[in-house]
Amino acid sequence: MEMPTQIVSASYLSKIQLHRAGVILYCVIEGKVYFLFARDRRTYDLCDFGGHRDDHDPNALATALREFREESGGIFAQHKVSLRQIALYDDNMAILFLPIATDRYASVIKKFQHNIEVTALCWIDEKQLQTLVYHSNGQHEHLWSLTAKFLRGSVAHLCMLLKQLYIV
Repeated sequence: MEMPTQIVSASYLSKIQLHRAGVILYCVIEGKVYFLFARDRRTYDLCDFGGHRDDHDPNALATALREFREESGGIFAQHKVSLRQIALYDDNMAILFLPIATDRYASVIKKFQHNIEVTALCWIDEKQLQTLVYHSNGQHEHLWSLTAKFLRGSVAHLCMLLKQLYIV
């Protein structure tokens, strides 16, 4: 039986190994959470900056940060990670949520250059995320099915926590 998705600290990810891990950046503007997603080069779906564990990754946190650097083209190389940040995880995967300063909200998309996995970046707000997670059929935007399934049931609680934790 599959373990339900749980909210944990980033430090917990440094103690476990998972098949897949990734990162989603977020910021809070006027009380609303905005999430930065990657646009997959092949499917054009929105997805986290994530991927599969490599043999040399010592833990899930290392997998998430390596995939984040690779898929973002290194534009967040100086991004600080606090072990107090939160992540969603189950027995197969984890997504780490990292805050980004609101003054970088617009500039990250301009700095990004497409790569072999990601063609673009896209900010979506918490309401759009809620819609994509639960009602992606027929929508203009599509959230990668694995990410949508993983986030299902967690979006409202996650947004509340991220608003409380938002410090950059």
